[in-house]
Amino acid sequence: YEEAYESIQLREDQASDFWVMKPDGCFYHKRVLEDDVHEFSRQPKSPFQYLDLSLVIETVTEAIVSLLSFAQASSPNKESSIVFRLGLNRLAGRALANRSAPLKLFMGVGSTVVQDEYAQIVEIPMDAPLGRVHEYVAMVVIPLFRLFENYEMAGEVVERLVNELLYDWRKLSRHQ
Repeated sequence: YEEAYESIQLREDQASDFWVMKPDGCFYHKRVLEDDVHEFSRQPKSPFQYLDLSLVIETVTEAIVSLLSFAQASSPNKESSIVFRLGLNRLAGRALANRSAPLKLFMGVGSTVVQDEYAQIVEIPMDAPLGRVHEYVAMVVIPLFRLFENYEMAGEVVERLVNELLYDWRKLSRHQ
């Protein structure tokens, strides 16, 4: 990418990240799914077999919060919006799992997907408050989860999980 900032972070047994930031405001982030590279509580790595509900919600929340924070800090035009796109591939044959947060119980765990790719685009107002992030996360993850044998995660569940994450992150940032 000409005239862009690029960064690649390769970490063994963790998600690897590739970032591109362009002067025109385009921001691109590609991440390896943690399901494919990480061992969860003595469960061996199992590439391309699972899609972890909790990790998807956490990753999408982190991406949207980061984008909003970056955009709000760097753009004088608060009336514009952010276009967020989640794209996943190599989904076919995966089962919904909850390996990263085994104490949280979800229906639908074990449901499988036939479709190999997923993409969802959501437009987020630049001035969206953190208290509404759960709405945008739900717009992205609920249709994804439906691909797994029509598993329907309620918007209230997404809201609770996102708010728990935001609370935990705020608590962490106060102690650093």
